[in-house]
Amino acid sequence: MDHVAEYNRNPLSKMVTGSRKAAVHFLKKMEPPYESIGEDDTLYMTTRDGITIAKAEVEKVENFKDLNPEMAKQIITEHSEDISPTKIMLERDIYRKYLTIIWLKNLQEMSPFTVSPKYKHRQWVTVEDINKIRH
Repeated sequence: MDHVAEYNRNPLSKMVTGSRKAAVHFLKKMEPPYESIGEDDTLYMTTRDGITIAKAEVEKVENFKDLNPEMAKQIITEHSEDISPTKIMLERDIYRKYLTIIWLKNLQEMSPFTVSPKYKHRQWVTVEDINKIRH
């Protein structure tokens, strides 16, 4: 499966440079990527303006549910080396109930492209083949 995820500039640049080894998704409700991405899937990383600039293979995924702030802080601490916690993560995201951590391998920058306007500015899109929505 192929997945397209939209990221803010800071976490995206950390993943591209390798200082963050995992994509982190705190969620208010049970929605993708929670339990919708698996090992060996491909994750395409898109900027907030809808331009896909990198892709990676999924090495491992961990999903957490029914979180409270203390549990979230503990998970962040345990995985801090891989996820490079941000201030927003520690102050705002810890109040969300769901978390998916996606460890990446073979991350590579690519020639920028956009997805079909129907899928632009969606935080998460899953498709069988990225070429079906590539614009």
